[in-house]
This record gives sequence, structure tokens and C-alpha cells, in this order.
Amino acid sequence: MDLGKQMWTVLVVLSLVVQHSQAKVPWEVQRYDGWYNNLAYHSRGAVGSPLVRLLPARYSDGVLQPLQEPQLPNPRRVSDVTARGPSGLPSAHNQTVLSVFFGYHVIFEIQDSRPPGCPPEFMHISVPEGDPVFDPNRTGRVLLPFQRGPWEKHSSQSPNNPRTQVIALTHR
Repeated sequence: MDLGKQMWTVLVVLSLVVQHSQAKVPWEVQRYDGWYNNLAYHSRGAVGSPLVRLLPARYSDGVLQPLQEPQLPNPRRVSDVTARGPSGLPSAHNQTVLSVFFGYHVIFEIQDSRPPGCPPEFMHISVPEGDPVFDPNRTGRVLLPFQRGPWEKHSSQSPNNPRTQVIALTHR
């Protein structure tokens, strides 16, 4: 048998082996980066893609300044009102402090995974005067700082193009 015929035989055998050895996976393997979560729009929900809004953005200046008091309630007051109540009494909805703790844990995990925007932007939540935890001296000047998350660089140009946040984590 000459060398050319042997090479053709080896190539045919290899191509048959490769063709028939590919696994036929009957299910789709989910990616962890969020791509293909939506079969119509493959990048929707992927890390680094713009956040898709169900409702139009509401900024105080129409572009990038968030709504604050008096348009929205003070976040610290909302937290106090929702977590207030006498200790030791059973819940009418069968919920315990564990549900609040779990909610805070989830929020902190999400916030901790978000990189800061570039350049970093800091905002403050004003603490109501006499807050038992953050303002026990009743100064009324305590602020809780937080950092705004990343946004799409091509947004924040005009009211027709308000700030759009960027997805840092995916979900299924």
C-alpha cells in the first residue's frame, strides 16, 4: 500500500471517528454570564449590558440626579417604620427578624459585588434627628454615605437619554 493511500485511509477513519464521537446533549447548558437568558435578545441580562427598564426613568433633573426628599420618603424612616414593633410578639404574617436579616444580607451581597462607577460618585442619606442608632445626640446632621453604581457611558446626555445602569450580576 502506498503512502498516499494510507494517509487517505487514516483521514477518512479520523473524520468518521470525530463525526460520530460528538456527544448529543439533549439539554442546553446554561451560561453563567447571563448571555442567552432571553432567546430573542441574547445579550439582555448579560454582565456589562444596560439595565432594561420596565418603566421610564424618573430623575429629579430628568437626566441623572436621583429623586430624594420630599418626592420620596427618607430611606432611614422607611427602615425604622418597617422594622418597628414590640419585641417578643408573634408576627401576624408568620415572619421573624430572620426575614429582615436575610433581605439585608441579599442587598449587601448585591451592593458588595458592584464595582463603583468611574469616576466614583457618592451620595448621602440624611438621618432623621434623634435616630436611636445613628443620631443619639440629636444633632440632625448625620449622613449615611453610599456609592452610586456603574452606568452606561453613552447615557446621561439629555432627558431623551437618561442615565442607564449597567448589569453587574446575572439572574435566572
